[in-house]
Amino acid sequence: MVSSLDKPMLPTLVSELPEGEEWRYEVKYDGYRASLLISEDRIDLVSRNLHSFNVKFPEVIEEIRSLIPQMKHALPLRLDGELCILNSDHKADFETMQIRGRIGSERKIPIWAESHPADFAAFDILEISGDNLRSLPFLERKQKLRELFSSLNLPLEVNHDLAASIHYVPCYENGERLWKQIKGWDSEGIIAKKTSSHWVGGKRTRNWLKIKNWKTATFFLTAYDKESDYFHVAVMREGKPFEIGLFSHGLEGDERNALIDIMRTNQTEENARMIWIQPSICVDLQFIELYKEGLRQPRFKAFRLDQNWEDCTWEAVLKNVQRSILTEKQ
Repeated sequence: MVSSLDKPMLPTLVSELPEGEEWRYEVKYDGYRASLLISEDRIDLVSRNLHSFNVKFPEVIEEIRSLIPQMKHALPLRLDGELCILNSDHKADFETMQIRGRIGSERKIPIWAESHPADFAAFDILEISGDNLRSLPFLERKQKLRELFSSLNLPLEVNHDLAASIHYVPCYENGERLWKQIKGWDSEGIIAKKTSSHWVGGKRTRNWLKIKNWKTATFFLTAYDKESDYFHVAVMREGKPFEIGLFSHGLEGDERNALIDIMRTNQTEENARMIWIQPSICVDLQFIELYKEGLRQPRFKAFRLDQNWEDCTWEAVLKNVQRSILTEKQ
């Protein structure tokens, strides 16, 4: 574990894209937040919790090592970014990244590094030539990062087709246009950053905002876990209830307490941990994507008193996901 580093500056989740000249917008890539520290004799790829990624992602380390002779003028150097496996220029493969993150076998790591190589998508620069840049405004740091990539003859945008394991993440002035593209690309979302913002480690800030590209579908409740405080939901699939996920976020206060009371009153079974009910209560949930036939990052949106639980089907979920992508592509 590396203890002398800053934990990352974290964005605040919001539902609306901020507007104004003081904002710039970046594509949000879906992977592991990471810091990249480079000196002439050492490279450290470090997680948001300050653990080393060097062993698990050797291909990124080797690519950076090959660049050191041409980047000596910039060392020591520290970059902030996202470690990810790209599916396209605008979307990363979260599922494969999760698999790679769990691999512990030293024999398997090189095999996966060859078949599913990771990339470091750099979106900020904290130090260059040993100079601390954290107190500079975001736009100045972004320009210095761009100049660094230009001096190394590295691409000035994320390019899935290139073999390079390090990419520059550009920022854009027109957030509305980028959001429309995000929807069409089915990317995870946008990070909006104030042009004047300083980099403050270990803080969640409203100077950086994340807006996620949610999908929405309707599900019926099946159970409540009293211990974890999560609600379980399902859809009909091949004529049977299919457990598709569980949620907690988005349902607060009186509404949450009322739902728990209703489930307890109408329970079919209850034990020390769980309350089960017959299908009847329908809810709209937002989620990022389907992950292993389940919901990724689900959160409550609304009750659907008008919905018949039998109409909450797997096919309807798939149709809603596809529709949200195609609508923006047309």
